[in-house]
Amino acid sequence: MTALGERGGVGWLAVVALLVVTACSSTQLPELDQTAPTQPATTLARPSTTTTPDSPADPSDQTRPAELLEIPGRLAALGPAGELLVRAGNTDWEQWSADARLVTQFGWSPDGARMTWTEAGDDGTELVVGDGRDRALVPLERPPFFVWWTPDGSRVSHLGAAGDQITLALSPIDGQADQVLAEASPLFYSLSPSGRVAVHEAGTDLGVVEGATVDLVARTSGGFQAPAWLDDERLLAVVQLERGDAFAIVDTTDGSVTPLFDVDGSISFAVSPDGRRVAYQILQGAQADDRPVGNRVTAQTTEPDPPDVLVLDLETQQATLAFIGQARWLDWSPDSRALAGLIDAGDLTWRVWDEQELTRSAPVEISPVMAESFVPFYDQYTQALTGWSPDSSLYAFAASMSGRTGVFVQPAEVGAEASFLGPGVMVAWAPQAG
Repeated sequence: MTALGERGGVGWLAVVALLVVTACSSTQLPELDQTAPTQPATTLARPSTTTTPDSPADPSDQTRPAELLEIPGRLAALGPAGELLVRAGNTDWEQWSADARLVTQFGWSPDGARMTWTEAGDDGTELVVGDGRDRALVPLERPPFFVWWTPDGSRVSHLGAAGDQITLALSPIDGQADQVLAEASPLFYSLSPSGRVAVHEAGTDLGVVEGATVDLVARTSGGFQAPAWLDDERLLAVVQLERGDAFAIVDTTDGSVTPLFDVDGSISFAVSPDGRRVAYQILQGAQADDRPVGNRVTAQTTEPDPPDVLVLDLETQQATLAFIGQARWLDWSPDSRALAGLIDAGDLTWRVWDEQELTRSAPVEISPVMAESFVPFYDQYTQALTGWSPDSSLYAFAASMSGRTGVFVQPAEVGAEASFLGPGVMVAWAPQAG
């Protein structure tokens, strides 16, 4: 499968608007709130499992059996043989994909009733829409390596390779021909709540698709991947200012830029669904295409012992420590209260934070599929799929943990134990319980 970050050449659509910059006078890192009990017991130099009131110890190696857990809604997983598996309630897993076909990408429809996924075989790759009973093929010009339903559920957006370029296209699920929106290398994008499309093209331009064109709204840096909408008008991105790059809010209605803080290097981030907070990590000296995955990277802040994952309140401009360690995945709950993270701080663990760390898994190993195809681009993927249950009470992840390999479900509660649900190398919950 072509990786999102494997880019070559430089090319992008013509843009029809110029940037109007309205910069704030201060772009320093936000003040770090150290009053809240958020710091886990693990330290950068020597990971620890010491129990403190605000940092629960690692759970027992014994996980609950799957039959004890009734999950809300539907859960989908890529099986170990490349099949697409779906589970609802306390039922068995069902295979939705065709036999002898390899599924590499998948995504839930906004109502949680259907999925789209890729199926590859000797005769090529197809994009399928199905509900476990019926299935239909979506016409494509090129195989996609990333898929994302539009908010109204009428089309599937996707990225695909075209020579040394990446194309972004929209495919109606009723069988009509797809529409190419942008072409560049690299290319990342974001969908607003109403379906507006923002693109980060060639590591230099932030644009918004308007009809058949892309309107430029800001000059950007290559130190980030996917932009993220806060609402239907404002975007988060790294933009170029006269004094350097800044992590900033860009208003697409007038092109104004509100810097949050300066960035020297690369940043990865995830915006809460309500658009009020952003979890982020600054990676010193890195670029978007060579973001490290397995090696420890020092976060860049003004603190002498820098926290690695911060949560910034965009209204108060106050940042709070969430996790110490390199974030390999950050995923907000649907109610915007809790943050799940795959954190590398010596050991790799899944953690859940809600103003303090609620729970931490035993050490895990993730599959090569997740490590190579999903993790390096989590800030794109977590906008399109989530491991959170629709009611924000459970978090699902795929890993090898405590002698078992497959899908686990972790309650977002202090001291709660994870349940093992069966095979899988990558997992995503349907956005609605119906």
